[in-house]
Amino acid sequence: MAAVAKRAKRADSDGGSGSDSDGDSDGDGDSGSDVIAIAIAIAVAIAIAIAIAIAIAIAIAIAIAIAIAIAIVIAMAVAMAMLDGDGDGDGDGGSDAITMR
Repeated sequence: MAAVAKRAKRADSDGGSGSDSDGDSDGDGDSGSDVIAIAIAIAVAIAIAIAIAIAIAIAIAIAIAIAIAIAIVIAMAVAMAMLDGDGDGDGDGGSDAITMR
């Protein structure tokens, strides 16, 4: 009977369920806490989420900058057309017939 109990204890010490000889009672046989591994996994996930958020923020900032540049070009074109005066679209307000002569 003692031999059977000794074999059962030996079988439990390398990864069986419940308390065993690994020191942390989780049954995985490694004597270390799983809390550190879980904390590292959570920290990595948070770091990845922050990196993705930063990338999205940069993409939004670039899109806003492009939209502002397009708005400036359109505003300049409208201003040139308004200041043109003679309708030829060159923005100088004067007739080109004089300068072409």
